[in-house]
Amino acid sequence: MSNVPIRATSISKAHGGTPLWSDVTFVVHDGSSLAITGPSGSGKSTLLRCLGLLSPLDTGTIEIGGHDVTNVRGRQRSALYRTTIGHLFQNGALEDNWSVRRNLDVAFIGSSTKRPDRALLRRAALSSVGLDLPEGARTHTLSGGERQRLALARLFIRRPPVVFADEPTAALDVTTGADVLTRLSELRDDGAAIVVATHDPAVMAWADEGLDLSPRG
Repeated sequence: MSNVPIRATSISKAHGGTPLWSDVTFVVHDGSSLAITGPSGSGKSTLLRCLGLLSPLDTGTIEIGGHDVTNVRGRQRSALYRTTIGHLFQNGALEDNWSVRRNLDVAFIGSSTKRPDRALLRRAALSSVGLDLPEGARTHTLSGGERQRLALARLFIRRPPVVFADEPTAALDVTTGADVLTRLSELRDDGAAIVVATHDPAVMAWADEGLDLSPRG
């Protein structure tokens, strides 16, 4: 892995013919974090989706670990999701009708981890984010803060070297939001590159660098 795991070069995106952002260039190094900021409608989440290969760019290139991934699709993209890229969405991207265990086991897709080891990893991940839940509990019974912690626990099982987080503290109380940042800091301290889309001043202060998408007037 390069010490510049994320590099965006002259990237642009429009919506309905109106530019959201254009000619954006930046790098995010191992063990560092970037906060994408700007007013509602400025394209923060769209930029995050493009970086995470969930939405195509109009122009420019994205490199992860020194490899051009701008146009990867299908199996190549799935392989990156298994080995390199982790997403943390505002709603946690959890299946409401699944159990806590089944939602966590998504992290083992493509893994050779044996069943007893998976159980240990699940318990350790839940403990690391301060969750004391029966693994059979249904996700729809959890609070918003518990759901976000569960999504973080799933990230902790995988520990991907690149993390894209969309408004990770939105709708959380101050204490829970601070705990989420503490957990993200642990991933960053382990060498992960983290990009966060946010409007939260606490997240902006936490990040090593900032990228403001506010319109230039």
